[in-house]
Amino acid sequence: MKRNFTNNPRILLAVSYAIFCMLCLFFSDKYLIRGISEVNLFSEAELYRRLLLVVTTSFVFYFLADYILRSREKAEDERLLSARKLSEDKVIELVDNKNKAESANKAKTRFLTNMSQEIRTPMNGIIGMTDLLSMSELTEEQQEYVDIIKTSSTTLLAIVNDIMDFVRIEMGKFKLDSYEFDFREMVESTCKILKNDVDKKRLTLEINVDESDYIVIGDPLRTKQILINLFTNAVKFTEKGTINITVSKIERNIPQTIILLSVKDTGIGIPEDELSDIFEPKVYDTNDLKMTYKGKGIGLALIKNIIKIMGGDLRVRSEVDIGSEFICELQFQKPHHDYKLKPKEVEVITVKPKKKTSILLAEDNYVNQRLVTELLSKRDIEVDTVENGIQIFDKLEKKKYDMILMDVQMPEMDGLEATRIIRGIERDTGGHIPIVGITAYSMKADRERCLESGMDDYLTKPFNKDEFFKKIEVYTQKN
Repeated sequence: MKRNFTNNPRILLAVSYAIFCMLCLFFSDKYLIRGISEVNLFSEAELYRRLLLVVTTSFVFYFLADYILRSREKAEDERLLSARKLSEDKVIELVDNKNKAESANKAKTRFLTNMSQEIRTPMNGIIGMTDLLSMSELTEEQQEYVDIIKTSSTTLLAIVNDIMDFVRIEMGKFKLDSYEFDFREMVESTCKILKNDVDKKRLTLEINVDESDYIVIGDPLRTKQILINLFTNAVKFTEKGTINITVSKIERNIPQTIILLSVKDTGIGIPEDELSDIFEPKVYDTNDLKMTYKGKGIGLALIKNIIKIMGGDLRVRSEVDIGSEFICELQFQKPHHDYKLKPKEVEVITVKPKKKTSILLAEDNYVNQRLVTELLSKRDIEVDTVENGIQIFDKLEKKKYDMILMDVQMPEMDGLEATRIIRGIERDTGGHIPIVGITAYSMKADRERCLESGMDDYLTKPFNKDEFFKKIEVYTQKN
C-alpha cells in the first residue's frame, strides 16, 4: 500500500538509525577514543566494547521495531483489503438484488398484463351478452337482474383497469393525452351518472361552479376517472346528508390553468390514524366488520399518482362522524386555436346500404364469435367467422368482404401477422380492405402494434356496443 513519506514510521526509524550509526562512527574515531581514555574515563578496550554493545543492542532494537511496524502495516493492509473486498461484495450484492428486483418487476408486469388479457376476454362476453339481453323483451324484475350483472361486470373491469394503470405508472409508461374539453360539462355529466345512487340514498347533491371559462387542454379520460373516483367515494361512504362539489379557478402567474375541485361529504369520515396513508395502495382485511373509509384499496392511490403526473395535487381533511373533504388541484394547458380537438361522442345513426354489408370475423373464442355475430345480425350485416389467421386467406380467395374484424391473439397465425401479409398482398395487387383489430391488451404499446401492423383501427375488449357500431359504420362506408 502506498503511503506518504513523512507518514511512514519505518522510513523515519531507518533515518533515525542511520543518524545514530553516523554518530557511532564519529565516536569510534581513534583520536577521539584515545582522548577519552587519556582522561581516565574508560580504557580504550572498554570503550570499544561498550560502543559495540550499544551498536549491537540498537541494531536488535531497530529490527525489532521494524518487524513490529511491518506487522502493523501488514495488518492495516489486510484490513483495508478486507474492507475493499467487503465493499466490492456489497456492491455486487446490491447490483444482484437490483437485477433480481427488476426481473421480479418484469415478471409481475407480464403476469398482470396476461391476467388483464385473460379477464378482459370473458368480460367482453359477459358485458356484450348482457347488452344483447337488455335489447330483448324482459320483465321489470329480469331487467333489474341484468342491470346488476352489468354494474358488477363494469366494476370488475374498472378494478382491472386500475391495476393496469398502476403497472403503467411503475413502468414509466403512463402517458397522458391532450385534447380540448369543457371541464364544467364533464363535472355535470359525471354527476348525472351518479344521480341514481344519490337518489337511492336520498342524499342532497350540491354543485357550485363559478362563471369562469372552463375550456382546457388535457386528458379528458383521466380527468373523468379522477372525478368518478372522488364522487363515487363520497356517495359510497355517505348514508345521509349532503355531498357538495365546488369548482373554481386559481389565478397564478403561470401559463397553465389551475382548477380547484372540492368534494365534501357528511359521511362517516376517516380516522386520524388512517389519514397519513389514505393515498397508499393497500390490501384490507375483508373480515373487518367495522367498516371505515375503505374502498378498492387502490382507487385513491391511483388518482393521487395520476394527479401528480398531471402536475396537480390531492389532499384530504376529515373528521370521524362529521365527514370528509377531498381538495384537488388540477393543472391543464390553456386552449389555443390550432390544437387538436377530440371529436365529441355522436349518436350512432345506421343507414342501410344498397347492398348487404359483409364482414369477416377472425376470432378463436366461441363466446366472442357468438356475441359479435349476434350484434351484427341485428343490423342486418352478414358475418363469416374463422378461428385463426391462416383461415382468413381461404375466405378472402372465395369472397370479397367490406371489412375484417381481427382478433390480435389467435392460434397458428395471430392477427398482427395476418394483417401484415394482407397489406403486403395489397401493395402488389392494389385495393385496401379495412381491418379493425380486437385486442384484450390495454397497454398503449400493444395498441400501437396493431396500427403498425397495418390495421386501420382497434377495439379494446370489452368493447362498448355503441363504439363498436360506430367503427363498423365508419369503415364499411369508407369501403
